[in-house]
Amino acid sequence: MINPQLFRLLLRQAKKKKLGHVLCLGRQRIDINQQRFIDSCVAESVTPPSKFPNEIDDVFLFDFLGARSLKSMDVNSNEGAEIIHNLNLSVKKSLHGRFDTIVDGGTFDHLFDLKTAFENISKLLKVGGRVIQWNAASNYTGLSYLQFSADIFWDFCKSSGYSVQSCNLLLSKLEKADEKTERLYRDWET
Repeated sequence: MINPQLFRLLLRQAKKKKLGHVLCLGRQRIDINQQRFIDSCVAESVTPPSKFPNEIDDVFLFDFLGARSLKSMDVNSNEGAEIIHNLNLSVKKSLHGRFDTIVDGGTFDHLFDLKTAFENISKLLKVGGRVIQWNAASNYTGLSYLQFSADIFWDFCKSSGYSVQSCNLLLSKLEKADEKTERLYRDWET
């Protein structure tokens, strides 16, 4: 999911260097309305678009950010992913080195085999490419299997020989919990 904080990070990244061929881990739902989209652009000194679709989707967002192409990878085709693959398993050689930018808007926190998932990211990424990951750090009970500290991403990158531009902890408020999460919290309180 791309929320306003991740969108602003993507705006900053697109200003620094073209996104090129983008792979999203999971089809990204866009949790930004038109006014927030415009406000985020203004805050990052980017001219907002003059026209918007009825609903802001991943295709519109990444086109606006200047991506040359956009693909999504998911474990199934339920949400329209072009590449069907379970990141807990090694990716096919035909996918190696194909992407300039990989965006993880909350997939790693739903995986079991992080070692293989990190190796897959390394294989999918072109030399000189970048990875932008946004995953749960805490208090997302019921929304993810894992909750990370920034250290795991930093240490993986450094131990793999990558240069790390930045490693940020961005705070995000869960504005509306789903029914399952609300039920979990209610059960714990009683």
